[in-house]
Amino acid sequence: MSEGHVTHDGVIHERLPQAEGASAAGAPVAGTPRLRWVRRWETQLDDGELDRIREFLTRVFPNHPGGIQKAWAGSRPEVRLLGFDPADPASGGDPDSTAGELLAHIGITRRFLRSRQTGESVLIGDVGLVGVSPDRQGQGLGKELMRQTDASLAELGVAFGTLTTGENQIPFYSRAGWQIAPEKLHAIDLDDHREVFDGPFFFRPVLAPAAAWLPGELERNGREI
Repeated sequence: MSEGHVTHDGVIHERLPQAEGASAAGAPVAGTPRLRWVRRWETQLDDGELDRIREFLTRVFPNHPGGIQKAWAGSRPEVRLLGFDPADPASGGDPDSTAGELLAHIGITRRFLRSRQTGESVLIGDVGLVGVSPDRQGQGLGKELMRQTDASLAELGVAFGTLTTGENQIPFYSRAGWQIAPEKLHAIDLDDHREVFDGPFFFRPVLAPAAAWLPGELERNGREI
């Protein structure tokens, strides 16, 4: 797949350096940021901000089944990372402003993942709605977005990050340091039916090593973001 191609997840396939592990909580994210990053908890977002996020997701995911009707697809995120052009004058110099054109987005929610084999559960940060504005792809923003995600997962205090995606996204996430889980994932689909997810299920060691990943078939008792 050529560089610059947009997949159904809205993320460009670009060559990413192999990540060395998620940043420790509070540690600076490696590299010079190309975007101004704003973190918003879901209860902080007003209707106008949610409308702008929905418009962004509609552009990033034009072929999403059923279309993007709201600022989320399945479960609402707990927290979002929003990326803006730092030179955009709309922010008025406020580093926490959400004014201006939204260029990148990711949603995260904390939940427990359960092993059917042992009954053990572990706290994860489930990641979804990963997107870069179509007209800004090919500029390394996907790489920066995943570095910011690593830092946020560490700050949220989770053992692992997880995400589900399509086959054509395997190179992107693998180069960002994510690993494909070999176990079956039992979950709830976007139509609220039980499913055994048949696509790539990735995990990212955060505060726990890869060796601590749960054994056996796994349960995510909720819908994806």
